[in-house]
Amino acid sequence: MQSKEKKITNSLVAVASLVEAVVILGWYGHHAGLSLQFTWRWFALPLIGSLFVAIGCLILMLKRVPTRSGPFYWFMLLLVSNIGLTTMLLLEVLSATPQAEAFFQSLLVITWLPVAVLLLLFTVSYLERKSIALNPFTWGMLLSTFMLLVFVVGASNITENHIPAQSRLAWWGYANPPVRSDELVYWWIGILGLVSLILLVRAYRRETGRIAKKQLRIFVTAVAQYMIIAVTFDIVLRKVLHGNLPPMTFIYVTLMAVIIEYGIVKYGLFVISPTSLSGQILQDLSEAVVGINANYEIEFANSGVDIIFGRSMSTLYGRHINVLLGEDIMSHIRDTIEGPERMYTFEDVTVRQPHKLVDVSLTTSRVFVNGNTSGGYIFVFQNITELKKKSIELAHEKLNVERKVIERTRELHEERAKLHASIESLTLGFAFVSRDGKVLVQNHTLNRLLGIDEPFPDIASLARKMHSKAIERYCSSVLKPNASAAQHELAYEGKVLRVFVTSVTAEGGTTPIGSAMLIEDITEMKVLDRSRDEFFSIASHELRTPLTAIRGNSSMLLTYYHALFKDKAALEITEDIYKSSLRLIGIVNDFLDVSRLEQKRMAYNLAPFSLDKVIEEVIYEMKGVIREKNLTIVFDGKTLGKVPEVWADENKVKQVIYNLVGNASKFTENGTITLQAKQDGGKLKTYITDSGVGIPLELRNLLFHKFQQASGSIVTRDTTRGTGLGLYISKLMIEDMGGAIILEHSEVGKGSTFSFTLPIATIKQKNTQHLAQTVIDIRTGLQKKE
Repeated sequence: MQSKEKKITNSLVAVASLVEAVVILGWYGHHAGLSLQFTWRWFALPLIGSLFVAIGCLILMLKRVPTRSGPFYWFMLLLVSNIGLTTMLLLEVLSATPQAEAFFQSLLVITWLPVAVLLLLFTVSYLERKSIALNPFTWGMLLSTFMLLVFVVGASNITENHIPAQSRLAWWGYANPPVRSDELVYWWIGILGLVSLILLVRAYRRETGRIAKKQLRIFVTAVAQYMIIAVTFDIVLRKVLHGNLPPMTFIYVTLMAVIIEYGIVKYGLFVISPTSLSGQILQDLSEAVVGINANYEIEFANSGVDIIFGRSMSTLYGRHINVLLGEDIMSHIRDTIEGPERMYTFEDVTVRQPHKLVDVSLTTSRVFVNGNTSGGYIFVFQNITELKKKSIELAHEKLNVERKVIERTRELHEERAKLHASIESLTLGFAFVSRDGKVLVQNHTLNRLLGIDEPFPDIASLARKMHSKAIERYCSSVLKPNASAAQHELAYEGKVLRVFVTSVTAEGGTTPIGSAMLIEDITEMKVLDRSRDEFFSIASHELRTPLTAIRGNSSMLLTYYHALFKDKAALEITEDIYKSSLRLIGIVNDFLDVSRLEQKRMAYNLAPFSLDKVIEEVIYEMKGVIREKNLTIVFDGKTLGKVPEVWADENKVKQVIYNLVGNASKFTENGTITLQAKQDGGKLKTYITDSGVGIPLELRNLLFHKFQQASGSIVTRDTTRGTGLGLYISKLMIEDMGGAIILEHSEVGKGSTFSFTLPIATIKQKNTQHLAQTVIDIRTGLQKKE
């Protein structure tokens, strides 16, 4: 509350002072016969801004600088003078008559000249650290400036309301050509500013303190810009342009004040000469500093002797140094320090406090009087008891660390041996690659697989040997957490290799330190897979001939020779033969489809067609099966002819829908099977939803795999429900035609929803379709016309 009232009081005093200054100026101008009229000019804007900056600097100094010494007061007066200077310039610019302009131009000198002398007094006070720096030199500066002010005011004939004959109106206000009194003012301000700059530069060159040197550099910059801009605008350009130049004084004076205040607020008002603080520094030292004369009597002791020796300073003056060190120790020290050297150091000296012994280090320095005469010694004691204790503890800790290092080194050697044995026992080729591509570790299996004797220096050499630039790219791409890459088949000198690369991160780290590469020879596996596929293909082809004959003959018996079956059992047997042949032919066809799909020998007749019509055909053809299980199959007939045509093989798509609807009917005892087609971007998406038993979450990963059914057991699979190839074949066919098939949703006891997408036929595909039928060869990916 007190602080708030103080601010209000200061504000009222400032406002009252401003009003008083305006009243006095108005009264003086009125009695001098002046017409103080004003008008607005845009050049007043920077002057108003400068005025606010100067006032802000004044407030900031009062708030942020607690030191109230000579430099502070001189700088505060400099700020006040700057505010007055800017105010006079503002009134001069806003003057509406030459008389008013001449009046304020004359008063301007009263506020301008003090800026230079106050800058010099601030500099001297700052460097000499006087409380208010009022010495003969200061009084000389003040007297000289006052005499110059009297001369300039008298020369301007202010009381006679003199207006120069050449006065004219310029874009910033009324302009007058320079007169001799102006030149005298410029020379005086220049001399004072130059003296300030020289003093600050000399102090900067002598100063050794880092912080003080930074502050001096700021002050030199402030005064240097003040001198450069002042000479450029107020002397050179003003003379060249015959006074046709707007007033620039407020710029460099305000800028100088801002820079100086920045140095004061940032670093404080430092003592540049350290001698003025030497006594305080000496007393604040934790070391004991004792000065003794040539008779070894104590003449000075700082507060450190109380800390180290437990003795008061006042009880030591005039006493022999033996009271601190003892006669035996001092005898040894005296024999040494009286030698030819000026300074000696004693690392381990034990002194006695009132109740304990203290270990100290002692540094002695001889003091000379009048050149070569020894005037005594300076003893500096430093308590090293804790340091000695810490040294002993550090020595013990060092022994413990060395022992731990030895144990850890042995453990690391053992771990390395185990790791090396593990890597060498791998049946896969192994290599560890650093971040910069160097191969640091590789096992003998890798050498055997690649047929080499010497290790690879880097991953580039390994990639060239394996004729695969992708391997080098993989090692670079996995250098991020949890990244991996693989090349499933790589031909190398008659072999087929599988390459897997993963990032390696140190324990507790997040950035990979390199990559690990595993190389496996899968030649035999590929040969076995190819032999198996060929066996299935050949066996399936061979089985189709007798199965077709069995189906045909049994069908003919049932159709044309029905009268021959007088025995009902014979008729049932023949019907079983016919049904079993159909089932076997379906299985053989599935085997052939899988073989063609996996060997990329399946051909597709791609053409535009309406998917909704195919769905209706499937529903119509499966009515018998659906009716037998008392199921209902639903398809939104409103979409008939409205969904866009797809670009695919119509027969293959029909086979996929058969598989999905067939699966839905197998696993649905009663309920509804729903089919729906919707456009999804550039594709057509078909949904098949059933209300069957659903698929448990743990069995969903078996979907779309060969010979797998999502039943409760993989071993005891239900062979009466198919071969487990339907979804696998459907997935391969849909993907080959540019689509995708997925399980959208499933809930146990409530049913499942499968979906597949197909690309929508483009206008270009529709226009070219009538010219030729398009067939895609999966092995080459090329199209051909039939």
